[in-house]
Amino acid sequence: MGPGFTVPGRAAPLDRYGNVSEAFINKILSALGAFAEGGYNANRTARSAKRHRQRKPIFFVARSKQDGAPLGIYQIVGSGHVEPVLIFSKKAPSYIPRFHFERLVKESVARNSAKAFNEALARALATAK
Repeated sequence: MGPGFTVPGRAAPLDRYGNVSEAFINKILSALGAFAEGGYNANRTARSAKRHRQRKPIFFVARSKQDGAPLGIYQIVGSGHVEPVLIFSKKAPSYIPRFHFERLVKESVARNSAKAFNEALARALATAK
């Protein structure tokens, strides 16, 4: 059974919304060989792979020493140095709200609903036939 939740690690590049891009996820899946072979890779041979070898980031799945459960995906960033890219967790992540939508909407409705209703009623009565 796989992990319940995946959160970005400190080495994951985030967009302005704090999310990992789809392109980076695809790069990880490709490096781990997690894509089904298709497209131009389906006919790739070992010889052609050597010819077109690129310096690709090296990713691996870290596993628990106790039970072998996956802990996350890490990237080798230097000699003997690894950084977490994606971390697996059984607990749901918790976030601190930055913008309190529900409270702001309730306050706005309480502040403006009577005036908006009266204006709409006056307009309806003025245009009624």
